[in-house]
Parts: sequence; structure tokens; C-alpha cells
Amino acid sequence: MPNITITLVGWNCRKNLGDDVMTDVIIDNLSKKYPEALFKIIGDQNSLPAFQSTLNNKAIKVKAIKNFDRYNSIPVIRTFFNRIYIVLLIALKSDIIIIGGGTIYHSTSLTGFYQQIAHLKNIFNSKCKIYSIGVSIGPFKNDEELTAFKKFVPSVDFFSVRDNRSMTVLSKNENAVLAPDLALGYPLTKEFNENKQNSIAIILRQGHIDEKTNKFLTDFILGFNKQFPAYTIKFHSFCEYYLSSENDTLAIEGLIRSNNFESLPVEIVKYNNNPHEFCELLSRSKLIISVRLHGAILGYALKVPFFMISYHSKCVDFFNELNLDKKFMIDVNQSAEIYVDEAGKILNNSSIVEFKDDYSFLSLNHFKVNG
Repeated sequence: MPNITITLVGWNCRKNLGDDVMTDVIIDNLSKKYPEALFKIIGDQNSLPAFQSTLNNKAIKVKAIKNFDRYNSIPVIRTFFNRIYIVLLIALKSDIIIIGGGTIYHSTSLTGFYQQIAHLKNIFNSKCKIYSIGVSIGPFKNDEELTAFKKFVPSVDFFSVRDNRSMTVLSKNENAVLAPDLALGYPLTKEFNENKQNSIAIILRQGHIDEKTNKFLTDFILGFNKQFPAYTIKFHSFCEYYLSSENDTLAIEGLIRSNNFESLPVEIVKYNNNPHEFCELLSRSKLIISVRLHGAILGYALKVPFFMISYHSKCVDFFNELNLDKKFMIDVNQSAEIYVDEAGKILNNSSIVEFKDDYSFLSLNHFKVNG
């Protein structure tokens, strides 16, 4: 097969574990279909993760953009860089454009960005295909945002979405399929779950810890430590991006500092830009409390019991798609003691959490593309 360039557009190379896992799954699967492809990621070269797909297969070629974050951090050139240079780079220099995965379509500005790429592609590079893989659609704030997205839909040659709500937005699109979140197809190796420790993982998302959530987490941590003083509470930072609005360590440090948790057995485990290694560290936990979607998804994939605090409709979508017991969706308006007791039952093996279904094979549906 001739050399082709596959350009990945989304939340890639942002030092975010969930997004990097999804990108790794995309590269792993498409490299089998296109073994000679160059994968070009729209993100910073210095943030390029140690993808397991490329570690397993040295022939896979992946590159990102030098100084991408630097150019985006300078207001005077940011608009030109993204709306002209990046758009032209994607539209004119790609054989296949992959938009995804994750929550990709939810605003007119983002949809307008994708539409601009599609418009130029149609004029100057008409043979190029656009595939949108492993995405959620919406929710949209108003009819204008929904209308903008629906105008863009015909530009996409193939959609794979991760929830029925998104499938409903696409209605009767014959080029759309439904499949579980890409992260459920992440290749897990035998060393996962072999080194269990007396620890629980708490995963926060910067910008999503409101007053009620803060109080709940404070009460839970204090109550848990009282019942299980021998357990270490490990805060896993899923995102170490340079923007303060996305850096989870800032949320973790704020919670620890405001509640004087320094005296408790707490640790911070920062994402090291190696998805496989970080997932192995996460798998050592006996329980996960997550305010991130992929904290719960990877908990399921790793077969680590988890509780989730929902902060977005995509969290509810995940529970609905896998038919998960809603008792594992935390209601921060309830007493934290309820969940400390539930956690105790799990840790004492008096409450068994069953992971009945393996969804990894279904993730292959994301890649039933033609061309």
C-alpha cells in the first residue's frame, strides 16, 4: 500500500491520559489497515506520548508539530496559527483526517474549525477522507450550535460514536456506527492487576470541583482514613497540560492544602506521558473514586471497582451504555458515610463488583471504515 498521511485532530498531545489512550488505540488499529502510514498529530512534539502501539511496532511512524504549544500561548499569533496555518496543513497535507476521539462536537467555534478544514479539503484535496472516530456529539447549548453541526455532517465520510445520545443526533446517517469508548479497546498486558497495594485512587478534574464536591470528597477522605488507616490515598493526576485550567495537579494540591491532608497517608501520582505505565500504576489500586470519565472507563477496563462523580452528560452516557449499577454513581448531596461504607464492603470482599462483559472487541467497530 502506498505511503499515506493520516492526520489526527482532537485533544491529542495535551498530556491527558484519557485522550492519549484513545489516540493510542486509533494508531494501533489504523496502522494495521495502513502499515505504511505516517500519523501526524495536531499537538506539540514535546508532548508526544510513549504510545504502546509504537513501542510494540517500531515501524509505526508518528510525529507532531514543533512549538505547537508555544505558538498557542502567544495571543497575537494564536488565531493566525490555528485558523490559517493549521487548517491549511490539515486540509492540504492529509490523505485521511481523523477527528476524535472524545467530546469533539459541542460548540459552533469547534464545528466551524472542522468545517473550514472540510471546505478547503473539498476544493484542493478532494480525494482526502474525513473519519470521525470514537466521539460524543453535544450536548449543544442552543439550536444554533446543533444547526452548525448538522451542516457539517455531510462532510464526514464515516462516524463512530460512543453513546446512543450521539447516535440520535446523527439520526439515520448510514455512515455512522455505535461502539463503546475507545479506551475500552486499550491493550492491557499481563502485569496489570498483579501488584495490588493497600491503596485507593482518587482522580480529580481541574475546574470541576465545586463546593459540594469539595465537601463530599473531604468527608469521604476523612471517613475512609478513619476506617482504613493503613491504606494510602493516591491522587492520580490524569492531565499535566501546561494550561492551569486543565492541570489536575492544581486541583489535587488545592484539595490537600485547604483541608490539611498533609498529615494523612496521601500521595500524588502525576501522569508521566506514558499511558501504559500510568495505567499499570492505576491498576494497583483496590478502588477508584473518579471525577473524570476515563478514570471510570479505565477502572472498568482494568477491573478495578470504581465510584464516579458525574460532571457531564457523557458520564451518564457511559453508565447507560454499559448498563452499570447506578449505586456506583456518587450523589454528592448524600452523606459521604454511605460511600465509605460501600467502599468498605468492596475492600472487605463482602460486596463483589462483577465485570461481566468484555467490550474490547466491540471497540473494533470504530474502525469499520472504507478506503
